[in-house]
Amino acid sequence: GMKIKGLEEYGSVRDAYDEIEKALAMIKNSKTFIESHKAGTEFLKAEEGKEFDSRMEEADEALAEGRKIICHGSSEIYDMLTKTPLYDTARKQWNRYIDAGQNVKETTRQTVSLLPGVIALASIGRAGEAEERYNLLLQSPLYDRETRQWNTSMTAAQQIENTARSSCEQLMNVIALACIGKIRDGEKIYALLMQTPLYNAEKKQWNESMTQKKKISDSTRYASTHLLEVIALSCFERKNDAETMYEALKNTEFYDASCGQWNYSIDEKQKLTDERHSIKNLIGVSALAAIGRTSEARETYGMLKETRLYDKARKQWNWLMNAAQAVENTDRSAFSQLWGVIALAMLEGWKLGR
Repeated sequence: GMKIKGLEEYGSVRDAYDEIEKALAMIKNSKTFIESHKAGTEFLKAEEGKEFDSRMEEADEALAEGRKIICHGSSEIYDMLTKTPLYDTARKQWNRYIDAGQNVKETTRQTVSLLPGVIALASIGRAGEAEERYNLLLQSPLYDRETRQWNTSMTAAQQIENTARSSCEQLMNVIALACIGKIRDGEKIYALLMQTPLYNAEKKQWNESMTQKKKISDSTRYASTHLLEVIALSCFERKNDAETMYEALKNTEFYDASCGQWNYSIDEKQKLTDERHSIKNLIGVSALAAIGRTSEARETYGMLKETRLYDKARKQWNWLMNAAQAVENTDRSAFSQLWGVIALAMLEGWKLGR
């Protein structure tokens, strides 16, 4: 008795598929109820029941194929990345950098690369794998169970390397939790983070990092961290707060309105570093999509792909260019490549926290 709305009533084809999945789930639940009654069991054994089962299997297969088509671009890029030296197949972890020639430059395992791996998997419809990967990370030295905070990095041999607590990584954890269905846990962690020295309540800005003993170790304020907060708020369905924050950020030194790009950082005295990093701008695309401004996000993404940050031949993102748009570093970080997958998936219709 559940009516599926017409496709024109949805924001995207992906939204329509979400509704179909809900309908199928209801039908399967109805079948379970039928099976619990003798008359229902007899029906399912009859020809009509066999046809019901057959049609359900066909619907499941068609839905799975449809999902592949919907997220084809982002899924294809993710799969391509797993075939590069950025990915450690044995451990299912991401190295920090490769160079433009695809040679590994650094095998450090950073939280800021591994948590986007979880979000990227969720974004291409592989939610089960995303949760599995997240749970594996919880067992690694990167996670501090006592404080429920993430250390910065460990070696490829899984030895802790840097115990600093970065605001960027902690906010990314909030988003990863939302992506595996633990939005309320994410909200609690977000509230706790705002009580730490990472957050400067006076300026409403995030310091980069603190030590295990909660002493500020880096007071730089990165554009990406503040854009991640916009995304986190949208996960909590605080869309008005998220949009207000996004607009406020556009009126700071973080944003270059002349070309629609995000600068790298400001220090605690608000002095600007105007490098243009791919990761900052890809998270900016995601922030726009998260607050529902998909057309603007798509336009921004298209413009970004026309800059020298993007390697069209390899479909990969260089690390940074300067304000004059000249490339200064062609290294390929896992952080940037994976957020490229996430941004594209959001343009394809994926909703954070769903």
